[in-house]
Amino acid sequence: LTLDLKSIAIFFGAGIAAFALVCFVFGRFYGELHDFFNKKQTGGRYKLSAGAGNARSALFKKEISRIFSSGMILMNSCSGVLMLVIAAVLAMVKISSLDAASFEAVAPVLGAMAPFFIGMMAGMSCTTYSSISLEGRCLPLLKSLPISYGDIIKTKLRVHFTLLFAPIAIASALIAAAIKADIVTFIFTLLIPLAFSYYSGVFGMLLNLKKYNLDWTNEIAAVKQGFAVMVTIFTTMITAMIGMFASIVLVAGLSVPPIIIFSAFFTLQLIACGIVTYLLKAKGEKLFTAVGE
Repeated sequence: LTLDLKSIAIFFGAGIAAFALVCFVFGRFYGELHDFFNKKQTGGRYKLSAGAGNARSALFKKEISRIFSSGMILMNSCSGVLMLVIAAVLAMVKISSLDAASFEAVAPVLGAMAPFFIGMMAGMSCTTYSSISLEGRCLPLLKSLPISYGDIIKTKLRVHFTLLFAPIAIASALIAAAIKADIVTFIFTLLIPLAFSYYSGVFGMLLNLKKYNLDWTNEIAAVKQGFAVMVTIFTTMITAMIGMFASIVLVAGLSVPPIIIFSAFFTLQLIACGIVTYLLKAKGEKLFTAVGE
């Protein structure tokens, strides 16, 4: 990047030209493009089954396709994990460029904060805290499926775990490798973020059953302005920040063994996950039945 005015003018000119071209193409051919990307084959190969197994499979596919059919839903549900993957790549590049002395100076802090920093971004990604609201006026159709409430909730949670657990685990392993974490830190750098993600998924589902919005006219209202969305994200962020601050002070500052801090925090996470899981099982069906009534 330089302050050469000619280069800056070319850069902005190319950007404006590309934007104008995209606007022209979509403005002129929007109808044709919309029809092309939304055509679906129907006819003899289409079969409808009322079986519970097929209904669960159809619901799972519907949840996945809903997330990937909208950039707004995808970014809101998976933004934390997307940022986490980018952070993992940057960490491997930047940390590998440090000299030995600089790395030794920052290694204790990086090791102390890594599980909680990753956990914060992992917990910010959640597909369940708006999944009931996104059903909108189609909720009666969901309730009419030949599957139980428990299967519906399990399927929605399975989407959350399927989409988020693998990238969280991979990014956590990459960051742990980049900071040359010892075996204890490496293990908890995997476990703590996954526990954050599990809690976020179950807690978000429980909140959305209690506080839902079925009258939205734009999906933005359901995925960005919902009570469950805000509470889940802020609860995760605040919890992770508290853990990160305590870990940096105790591990990096006071030389407390990391296994003590990490195992104590992970134990509290397991207790919290057990509580929200119990509440979802105990009260979820009643809440689900009352949604929209």
